[in-house]
Amino acid sequence: MMNIAQVSEKFDITKETLRYWERLGLLPTIPRNESGYRDYGGNNC
Repeated sequence: MMNIAQVSEKFDITKETLRYWERLGLLPTIPRNESGYRDYGGNNC
């Protein structure tokens, strides 16, 4: 699993952009871990 910082670094985009795309519905709803952090992985990346 990857967190938002790792995904933003991997794809060279900001964390804010990822959050914005999720709010617009351009990304699927990202599941969250027990602490409430986005948990990217599997088919989400």
